[in-house]
Amino acid sequence: MSPNDTPLPVTILTRADLARLLRELQEFEDKTYQAGVRHEEAPLATHVSAALHESAESLGASLEVPADRKQLVEKLQTLHRTAPQIHVSFAMQPSLHAVEAITQWFRGNTHPATLVQVGLDPSIVGGCVIRTTNKVFNFSFAGALRDSTNILQEGIASL
Repeated sequence: MSPNDTPLPVTILTRADLARLLRELQEFEDKTYQAGVRHEEAPLATHVSAALHESAESLGASLEVPADRKQLVEKLQTLHRTAPQIHVSFAMQPSLHAVEAITQWFRGNTHPATLVQVGLDPSIVGGCVIRTTNKVFNFSFAGALRDSTNILQEGIASL
């Protein structure tokens, strides 16, 4: 399994979340290294976020083992560069539960490391618009109305 095929925890939704996690891991690695240079006690892994613990566990790494931390940094950097990204636009802000459900669906049905960016576009009225790097799927109410304009015009003309 390549680093790009490894599943991410659902708490890591966006590329920014992944960057924040990577930054936190690198800070922890730096503090651990500095403590070793000073012959001090290394910081405990209990002082890192739950998201970092969860990510390390899902990627099969231990924060206590230096080799695992290094490997985890490399995996996260690879994911940050190469993980597929989906952008979903809604007419209004969806709940966190809905975003997590969408993320789980994409990770279960497309790629286990898919990152989901959520945006707002009130002009779509309802539904959503999903964008990938090379395709747009319009499931919005505004799109449905736009697509049925000809049918409506024909119906009005026949009256």
